[in-house]
Amino acid sequence: WPVVWSIHDMWPITGYCYFTFDCNRHNSGCGKCPQLTNSYIPDFSKLYWKYKKRHYLKTNNLFMVAASRWLEKELKESPLHDFKVSRIPYSENTQLFKPRDKNILKKTFDIPLDTKVIFVMLKDNFRKADDLIPDIFRELSPKINNCYLLLGGYSKTIPSLLDNIPNLSYKFIGAIKDEKLLASCFSVADVFLTATRADNMPLTVLKSIASGTPVVASNVGGIPDVVLNHKTGLLVKKDNIPAFVFALEKLLNNKNKLKTIGQNCVDFSNKNLHIEIMASKYMQLFQTIRK
Repeated sequence: WPVVWSIHDMWPITGYCYFTFDCNRHNSGCGKCPQLTNSYIPDFSKLYWKYKKRHYLKTNNLFMVAASRWLEKELKESPLHDFKVSRIPYSENTQLFKPRDKNILKKTFDIPLDTKVIFVMLKDNFRKADDLIPDIFRELSPKINNCYLLLGGYSKTIPSLLDNIPNLSYKFIGAIKDEKLLASCFSVADVFLTATRADNMPLTVLKSIASGTPVVASNVGGIPDVVLNHKTGLLVKKDNIPAFVFALEKLLNNKNKLKTIGQNCVDFSNKNLHIEIMASKYMQLFQTIRK
């Protein structure tokens, strides 16, 4: 029977990792993996790469689906397989993640009404670049009046590093397991920030756009598919703290630009993020495979 495999990272085409960052060894058999250099895990990446290739060669009727142009390109260029690759972007729950009255939500969160709110989701890992957050806001806070940082997710260290930053108020609400609370976080924010170093198409970015909240994000992976520069947000070179600060300042100090980009987000969501759109594309793929 045909199998449709929805792929969300690079693991199917590497000998070990989920994201290669700047390494291209996955296109020549892996081995000497830079992510295993100082690891207690033996470097079996070349062996695993060959193992995958051997099993892929035995597999028929497998169809890969990527959500982003970046991952689609990586899959198509991989020497590990010769499966057919399609691209079907993710959808989002646009009934839940949608624009809401920010002032009402600020009262709910006990956030002063005159503040400019930036929402950040923490993951406490290198790939998501949480380590950049304190330095970004240390540089940003003197340039933005009434800056307020709303933090969700997991982190043992980042919140405490924000305590001594002048002119910055923040609230850390921890892990968000309630989707209604998460939706409120995206809607109350003026901007959503993600400094990720490697990603496919982060669902947090889709939730922000569906909520009408502009995104400042690293220009990596599949993010440019949805964060259209100066239309649904601003794209920044990864690890470039001054560039992140400049982008946030540019948005938060320009009400008209913030409003325009927010409306662009809503328009993009209405045209691209409804679940019926994704479902229809999968149905078309299934019908093509049956023929």
